[in-house]
Amino acid sequence: MKKLTLLTLTCLFFVWNSFAQSNAEITENFRTLILEAATDFANLQEENLGTSAETNTTFFQCSLTLGAPMEAICVNTEDQTVYFSSKFEFSNTDELLTAIEILPGILEVVNEMNDSGQYIGRDYTNDENIGVTELKDLNGNYIAEIESDEAGSFLRITVFGKSWGTK
Repeated sequence: MKKLTLLTLTCLFFVWNSFAQSNAEITENFRTLILEAATDFANLQEENLGTSAETNTTFFQCSLTLGAPMEAICVNTEDQTVYFSSKFEFSNTDELLTAIEILPGILEVVNEMNDSGQYIGRDYTNDENIGVTELKDLNGNYIAEIESDEAGSFLRITVFGKSWGTK
């Protein structure tokens, strides 16, 4: 019985430790995305994933991930503004669990930036009933947004490139 308990605790420790490491990596990836936004993610952009004529957006694979299956560096083909977007669909249990795991670390970074006095953050609900946590620099340039609808069906994390500005 003691061996089984010890084996179970050991397995739980390794599982917990691997989650902690991956959460730490994702938090560090988010910090790096914030830094790389100054170059419109030029150092992180990989293969072209396609273009949407409907949204005039070309999508590129990013060398960093926040853990969502749907994420890309997005370039508006009309005005050349760039942003990174990561979206978790809560209808998929794995995506929901991943979002729950990583969100505290992402919010910690956003709150640290807001508390530094060099950024302005706010929480609000937009016209489409989507809750938004927004972070801008002191000049009003967009830095990041975290969005989720009232129904709790998705979480989207967006980091805006320098080209985005104050739109």
